[in-house]
Amino acid sequence: MLKLLFENEDLKINYHKSENNNTVVIVFNPLEWRAKDGDVWGYSVLSRSGYSIVGITSKEKSWFPEESIYQALSSIFPVLRRYNIRLTYGYSMGGYAALRYSRVLGASHVLSFSPQSTIAPSDLNNGDKRYLQYYSHEQHINMKVTEPDVSGKAYIIYDKGFNLDSYQVDIMNLAHAKTLDLPRTGHGSIRVLAKSKSLLDVIGYVLNDDDGTLIRNKLIPYRKYISEYYESMMALASKGLRWRLIDNLYSRAIKLDLATIAVKRKYAELLSRQKRYDEAILVLTDKSNKDVCNQKANYLISAKRFKEAVEVLSGVVKNSDNLHFSRTLARAYELSGDPNSAVEVLEPFEFSNSKNPDYLCHFGRLLSLSGQESRGKRLCKLASDLRPSEPYFMNIYKNLG
Repeated sequence: MLKLLFENEDLKINYHKSENNNTVVIVFNPLEWRAKDGDVWGYSVLSRSGYSIVGITSKEKSWFPEESIYQALSSIFPVLRRYNIRLTYGYSMGGYAALRYSRVLGASHVLSFSPQSTIAPSDLNNGDKRYLQYYSHEQHINMKVTEPDVSGKAYIIYDKGFNLDSYQVDIMNLAHAKTLDLPRTGHGSIRVLAKSKSLLDVIGYVLNDDDGTLIRNKLIPYRKYISEYYESMMALASKGLRWRLIDNLYSRAIKLDLATIAVKRKYAELLSRQKRYDEAILVLTDKSNKDVCNQKANYLISAKRFKEAVEVLSGVVKNSDNLHFSRTLARAYELSGDPNSAVEVLEPFEFSNSKNPDYLCHFGRLLSLSGQESRGKRLCKLASDLRPSEPYFMNIYKNLG
């Protein structure tokens, strides 16, 4: 039974009291999870654990702003004071909060899966751009996780070979945290936990101060049941040009119903590297995903199926402000012998890309092909002036006559 402790525009905090009067698990939800009727992330499992629960749920994709957390403390502390053992737990955005607020909440233990250290551009130095769209200067001042923020025995579980997550953990520079590697899981480390149905076992190991051996032994065998494993393993196999292994990995992902869009896109990419364009095209079936359509159109172009590429991308580019997709469609039109339509696709971008030499040169060349030689030459010359160190632009300009 959940009891509402606190609610504001950012947070909703609920409490579940159990018979175990000594341990409470403080849960922070991940970015993609949304509360339903007062639910707490992971509640269906944790409520059977014997532990009490404080669920801190973010209503927005806001990384648990410090101001909102501090507003809630007076409502949380009367509950937390009952427990000597306090575990903060979360994944990704929630993993960030489990670390960032562990000392404030008096945590004795922390269990954090694939956390961020920060989403503030000033802290990241372009090292991770995944979450910049959620950054708010007002909400996220001094949000970075640092050593003084973290209390107790902290466990950080992530894929050290996944560069973006590895970067985030590295910049925390937490000397006393125990970092455990779950290789070939990408940002999906928590899904290994879900597949293994071993959350309560792992929490038990953490509370017993495991050196990491039991936790890894519990989770490692279940990597093959998450899609990220197959995406990562195919990428690894491609480095050794092990094409048959890549085919086998994809077949296994299909059998296990793990062929997500990301897995299909990776497999199609690797097929295209072998010039198996027709097979790559067949793999990319999702018509609602714009990135998939653009990727498929590129392979259709490589297979010299230009009119099909136009058909695939026409609906995607219509009323779109995505220059990347529009340039692919323009290339398909051009190669199908219709430079006038290619010009129509790229013309709306001229003003906003007046300093973009790649766009100017592409658009200028198409203008020349469509009979607007003077305007086309002018744009190609401008592209060359903007990037004089690259002879490509000047050569295009000269070739226009």
